[in-house]
Amino acid sequence: MEADLREPHRLLAHPEVTRHIDFDRPCALLQSGTMHHLADDENPGEIMRAYRDALPSGSYVAMWHFWDTAEDRRRTALSPRRCSSG
Repeated sequence: MEADLREPHRLLAHPEVTRHIDFDRPCALLQSGTMHHLADDENPGEIMRAYRDALPSGSYVAMWHFWDTAEDRRRTALSPRRCSSG
């Protein structure tokens, strides 16, 4: 299956996804080593929020991405970033 992670609603509605995942039952989303490829103006937080919001109650989300603190020391104060439900 080929899809663009920046289009969560389209990706999650893809027949290949819905054939294997029952979104009426709790499940887990593993977002591993992908979000750091997105620029800030691509709204990675909003993208992750869309994925999280698509999951039913009782589901889990695990996320990790690369971050080079030497590249931009001013962002150190922003780490770790958390996705909140508000």
